[in-house]
Amino acid sequence: MSDFIFDIETTGLNSCEDRIVCISLKNLETKNLITFIDIDEGKVISEFWNSIREKIPNLIGFNSDSFDIPFLIKRSLINRVKICKFESLDLRKLANGFSYSYDKFEKGSLNFWAKTTGMKEKAENGDMILHYFFNHEYEKIKAHVENDIEITEKLYDLIKYCEVLK
Repeated sequence: MSDFIFDIETTGLNSCEDRIVCISLKNLETKNLITFIDIDEGKVISEFWNSIREKIPNLIGFNSDSFDIPFLIKRSLINRVKICKFESLDLRKLANGFSYSYDKFEKGSLNFWAKTTGMKEKAENGDMILHYFFNHEYEKIKAHVENDIEITEKLYDLIKYCEVLK
């Protein structure tokens, strides 16, 4: 099994109406970072699944079990893209102690964890993705998602160091 940090960027929060515009993926063994971005959502999703199909991936994200993975699966179905078997690890659940007591209103965004642990904060939230997408500012979307990947990886390293993940 291979560990990957991943994140998606979308045009909104409704997986039935909005779409995936970008998926970023970092292989933790090789440190290779790849970002799939295109106006064709089916192409982005297909390239993502095809890049990890042979590896039985462990997809590590932040709030990924609640947002990224369900969104990705629905959009895969809508675009008729074959997914692959995978495991998942949601760092938001670990960092907020959800395995002990789940409170969906618990604070603890990715930016909160960056700020409180001394990491560089996010330059912006995802509200600008729709604007960037429709103005073909793909490099700004890429920079945003890759910044999220960097913060997520640092949080993962901290969680491992503090032995929250066993």
